[in-house]
Amino acid sequence: MKKDKNKELIRQLGMNPGKPDSFQFSNEPLMNNLFLWSCEKIELHDLIQDFFWAKVRTKLAAILLDLDVNNWIGIGASWQHDNQNGQIRIDAKLTEFLLNNAFGESNTNYPFNIKKLTQLELNILQSFLGKIEARMKEFWEVDTKHPYLMDLIYLVWLVESDEGQLGRIAFGIPATFKPKKAQIEESIDLTSQIDIRKLANTGIKVPVDFTVGNTKLSFNEIKSFEMEDLVLFEDSDTSKFYWHLGEIGLVLPEEDHPVFFKEVNNLEELADEMIKTTKNYDEDPLSSLPLELSAEFQKVLIPLKQVLELKAGGVLPLGSVLDSELILTAQGKPVAKGELVIVGNQFGMRITDLLIATKKSGKGSGSVEIEDLLSEPEKSKGEKAGSFEEELKDLEEM
Repeated sequence: MKKDKNKELIRQLGMNPGKPDSFQFSNEPLMNNLFLWSCEKIELHDLIQDFFWAKVRTKLAAILLDLDVNNWIGIGASWQHDNQNGQIRIDAKLTEFLLNNAFGESNTNYPFNIKKLTQLELNILQSFLGKIEARMKEFWEVDTKHPYLMDLIYLVWLVESDEGQLGRIAFGIPATFKPKKAQIEESIDLTSQIDIRKLANTGIKVPVDFTVGNTKLSFNEIKSFEMEDLVLFEDSDTSKFYWHLGEIGLVLPEEDHPVFFKEVNNLEELADEMIKTTKNYDEDPLSSLPLELSAEFQKVLIPLKQVLELKAGGVLPLGSVLDSELILTAQGKPVAKGELVIVGNQFGMRITDLLIATKKSGKGSGSVEIEDLLSEPEKSKGEKAGSFEEELKDLEEM
């Protein structure tokens, strides 16, 4: 049911479902301008009323990064400003309404066919598109810090009457154009003005850290890590993950997926075998010191729309993060990379790369000396400035 609802939303707003994945959170200038446009309250109903004598309502319903041209059959035109090109589109349904409202139903173009418009009708519609362009010029200025952003940002309005939805208008504006500073400064709190619902279907992805689980191992056991070793996380549950804003449910793959560690009858025996302690190290009073280990999928890019659903207590398919890198940390410092495995109802990690090195052996490809683990632990991500929790709060409309 939810999938059908999403399909209807895609159809209604005319977005291109194939485009969003090409945009990532790392393009901060583009993302910033998207947010700024989502704050604008631009209305077009007065233009429609003055030009076509039609009483309608308009609502800026979405800020998109691409349109599906097959979903936007209608009138389209391009415009140019300072060598930057933009687009304006009116879908066929709204085109028919506007012309019929102004001139009455056509005897020669019924049922309505966009290809049968007369030259007079085309000239009238072109003049109306010019009015929209002139209206939008009141709102933009060039982002002088990022003058070469190549994407188009599409502002999509739904046009409605008392009888229901009449159609859509889309205005494609170069990403290097942003709302004027004077208008932004009038907002007391910019972040509170952002309408996240307009952006949720743009394909924007934000980085999310998921914690798989925790365990405790001695300093000496960590020194003995080898490739293909298995670490089990007693403090884990395959029905849920943890992230900075709380706990979310999981949908696991089918049990024949390689992530499942099968034919394990005794978890305690496996736990004893997973760490090899036969190597000779200098005896140290600290060798038995228990250290907290934690495993996280780091910087998993999740669509903003899905992140907001997670915050509301949503469910995440585990398959969406399995290809991401799993990092094992001790005292907040990375010690190994690995692959997620499922043993019974707990998570584990199979080590694929060591990030630690002892001064004697020099093993490991990373830069963390094993003795560094005895220093003060790093602050958790939730304690760091600019944590994802703060970032998400900045994105939300409170």
